[in-house]
Amino acid sequence: LLPESQFNVDLIIQSIRSSSSTPQLQQHSLSLLSVAASVYPVRILHNIMSIFTFMGAYLSHHDDQYSFEVVLLAMDNLLPILMSNDNSGQTSKKSANQVTVTVVEIIRVFSDAVEHIPYHRQLIVFEKLVTMCGVHDYLHVTLSVLIGKLVAKQPHDNQQRNELIPVFCKELSVKFSLATQVTSLHKMIKYISHLPDIMPTTVGSARKVAISETGDIFDVRTHSTKQIRLYKLFIMALIIRILSCDELINKVNFGLNKDQELIFLSLLQVAISYIVTVNTTINPDDLIVKKCYSIVDHVTHLLPMRSYVEVMSQLITPGAQCSIQKKCLDIMCSHLMSSQRQFALSNVTNVLTLLPLLNKLIQSKQLPDGNKVSAISLITVIICRIGSGYHDNITEVIPHLIKAISSKSRSSHIMVSSMKCISEMVKTLGGHFIPHLPHVIPLLLAAMTSQDCSVAVAATEAITIVMETLPKFLSPYISDVVRKGCCCGILTEHATLNTATEKLRAQLATNIPSRLLVPSLVCCYEDVTTEEESILAYLQVLHASVMNMSTNDVSSHSNTFADLFIKLLHYRSSQQEELSEVVEDRIVECFTDLVVKMSENTFRPVFLKVCVGINRPHVICDVEAM
Repeated sequence: LLPESQFNVDLIIQSIRSSSSTPQLQQHSLSLLSVAASVYPVRILHNIMSIFTFMGAYLSHHDDQYSFEVVLLAMDNLLPILMSNDNSGQTSKKSANQVTVTVVEIIRVFSDAVEHIPYHRQLIVFEKLVTMCGVHDYLHVTLSVLIGKLVAKQPHDNQQRNELIPVFCKELSVKFSLATQVTSLHKMIKYISHLPDIMPTTVGSARKVAISETGDIFDVRTHSTKQIRLYKLFIMALIIRILSCDELINKVNFGLNKDQELIFLSLLQVAISYIVTVNTTINPDDLIVKKCYSIVDHVTHLLPMRSYVEVMSQLITPGAQCSIQKKCLDIMCSHLMSSQRQFALSNVTNVLTLLPLLNKLIQSKQLPDGNKVSAISLITVIICRIGSGYHDNITEVIPHLIKAISSKSRSSHIMVSSMKCISEMVKTLGGHFIPHLPHVIPLLLAAMTSQDCSVAVAATEAITIVMETLPKFLSPYISDVVRKGCCCGILTEHATLNTATEKLRAQLATNIPSRLLVPSLVCCYEDVTTEEESILAYLQVLHASVMNMSTNDVSSHSNTFADLFIKLLHYRSSQQEELSEVVEDRIVECFTDLVVKMSENTFRPVFLKVCVGINRPHVICDVEAM
C-alpha cells in the first residue's frame, strides 16, 4: 500500500480541473478519490472543500447518467469520512447556532451550485446530501443556507431563479417525514430568534470575516441591518409556505401520534416565545410580528381540534412561563373566536377539557392578573361557541367567577372580565342560570357604584343582559335596579357609562312585567328626588313603561299610579330651589300619556283622587271610599 505521505491529492484534483475536454479522465479521477477516501480519510478531509467545489461545477457541465452516478458515488464515499472525522472532537449535544463548520461549508458549496445543476437532478443531489449529512441536524441548515442566497442577490440577478429558491426549498422539505419537517421548522425559528436585529456595531469593516471562515449559517458580520431583517422575513415566509403545502397537510390529516404532537408543541412554543421577544423590541405592527402570528395561525389551523387542545393545554398549565402562557391564552381565544370550523360533538368534548385547567388558572395566587384576564376571556369564548347543551360543565365556572368579583384584593380588569363572562353565561344558559342569581345580582348591583368606570359599565351591562334574558326572576332586585339605574352614571362625564345606564333604563321599562315594575317605581320614589338628573331618569323609565303597558295593565295599576302622580305633582312644593321646567313638563307628559290609555270608568276615580290629593291630601281616604 502506498504510504499516505506519498499520495498527492492536489495532483489528482489538478488533473480533474485541467481535463475538462476528457470527461472519462474526470470520471476515473473522481472514482480514484472515492477509493482513496476510504484509505486516506484524513488527507482527503484536508482537501474536501476544493473537491466539492469542483463537483458542483462538474454537474452543471455534464448532464449524463454516468457522470451523475460518479458524483453520487463520490458523495457516498467522501461524506461519511467527513462526518466521522468532524464529529470525533465534538460533544454529543450541539447548539442549533453552532453547527459543524465543514458541513455547513459543503452545504454552501452545493447551494451556490444549485442554479447550475440541471433541474431534474437538483432534488436528488440535495436529498442525498441532507440524508448523508444527517436529516435531523442539517435539513434546517440546508434550507437556511439556500434562503440566504436571496439576501445576497444582486439587482442584475435572474429574478425568476430567485423566486424558484423558496419553491425548491419546499420541495426538498416535503421529501422527508412529518416529524423531520416540523423539527427543521422549529430549529429555523429558534435560529433566527438568536440573530440580532441590527448588524453588530462592535465589529468594524476591517474585522469583517468571510462566511467561509466562520461556518455560520448566516453571518451577521457580513450583512447589513436591512439584510438581516430580510433574511428573517424570508425564513418565516418559507416556514409559512411549508406549513401550508398540500403534502404536509395530507400527512397531518392521517392523524398525529403522541411523539408528533410533542414536536408540534415545541414548534408552537418556540414560535410564541419569538413573538414575546419581538413584541418587546419592535413595533407590534411590524411585518416580522405579523409573520410570527401567521406561523402560529398556520400551525393551529393545521392541527385537528383534539391535537390542538392537547398541545395548547401543555403551554397554559399553571407551571408554564407566564409570558408564553398569556400569549397562548390570547391566541387560543382569538382562534376559537374566529374559527370557521363547525364544533362537532367530539370537538366540543375536547374544548370542554380546557375548563378545569382554566379554573385552576383563575384560582392561582401566583398568576399575574393579565393571565387571569386572558383565561376568563377564553372561558367566555368557549361558552359562546359550545352553546347551552353543556350547562353542567359551564356552571362549574360560576363559583370561581363570583370569588373573583367579590375578592377584596380583586383587580378591576379581572372584575370586568368576570362580569362579561357572566353576561355570556346568562345568554347561553338561560333558565339554568336562575339558581345563581341570588349570588350574582347583589355583586353586580354593588359594582354599579364603583369608582372605576370600566367596572361600573361592565356591571350595568351584565344586569341589562339578565333583564333581557330572565326578566321574570328579578322581583327581589327590581327596586334596587331602578334606584341604581336612575342614580348611577347620571352625573358622570363618561359617555360609555351614560350609554350603559340608558340601555338599562330602557330594558327596565320594556322587559320587566308591570306587576313587578310599578310597585318598585313607587317604592324608590323618595330615593331619586335628591337630584334633578335622577328624577328625570326616573320619569324616563316611568314614561317608557306607561307607553309599553296595555290598557288592562293600566287599569289594574290605576290606584298605584294615582298615588304616585300625587307625589310627583307635589314635587315642586317639596323643593327649596326653583323647579326646572323640564322636570315639570316631563311629569305632565307622563300623566297625559297615562290618561290616554285609560277608559272613562278607570279615569274618573283616578282624576278625582289626584285632584283631591293635590288640594286636600288629608281627604284622600274619603275619595278612595267613593
